[in-house]
Amino acid sequence: MKRKVTSPRLSVAQTAYVSEVVAAITDFALSSGLPLPLLKTLVEQRIAHQVKTAGTTVRSGKAAGRSTYVVAPNMLYRWHKNLRLLDDLGNPKPLPLRGAAPSVEALIRAEKPRDSIEAVIKFLQKARLIRRRGKGWAPPAAEVIMNSINPAVVEHSTRTVLRFLETINHNLRHEVPAARLIERSVVAADFPPEAMAEFRAFVHDHGADFLTTVDNWMGSRAARFAPAATTGRRSRARAANPEVGVHLFAWVQTPPAA
Repeated sequence: MKRKVTSPRLSVAQTAYVSEVVAAITDFALSSGLPLPLLKTLVEQRIAHQVKTAGTTVRSGKAAGRSTYVVAPNMLYRWHKNLRLLDDLGNPKPLPLRGAAPSVEALIRAEKPRDSIEAVIKFLQKARLIRRRGKGWAPPAAEVIMNSINPAVVEHSTRTVLRFLETINHNLRHEVPAARLIERSVVAADFPPEAMAEFRAFVHDHGADFLTTVDNWMGSRAARFAPAATTGRRSRARAANPEVGVHLFAWVQTPPAA
């Protein structure tokens, strides 16, 4: 049974927190290149929608889909996970850009991209997510680090915020605990700066192990319930399956200057 979520009256402190969220999203949108007039229009439309529908949420999946910036990290991750595409040291083997599997094109095509194969390849090359190695192309590292705002960072960040808020809304609308999704955090309010390097290393290593375990579990379930055939009605049913995932990140809040 679903329950109706009413809008509570915020305290002064809660109003400040919500204001910080709105300010951070606004700053991010503008720094990402969203024109100010369009931002104003979007906000006005959303307010009107809230008034009309009494707070119906918007789902993020429809807008994001399988764009280049979703396909690229997915196919790179699969490249690192497929034992047939790794050398004796566990590094990705160089692959030809185009052609039948194994190739970069085949990895991209398996992710069912919304954009063209060429568009994804050009993005991978421009962002230096793949580099020429011998006669083929391969990722330069197991982890991709972005140092500036670009379309991939924008989509990744916005999808993360939307999914987090959707998880909270989902949990608020379900009475049965078993139907809720995990949303947990741990905080050390007075953490020693001298241990910051240890904190980063500890969370990185254990977090990576946790995500690998979850990914392997999801992969095993996908393989177990995969249809025997990939054509016709079964293929359409497979395409309608939901997307699930876990997002993990650490944070550091620097105290305000005295």
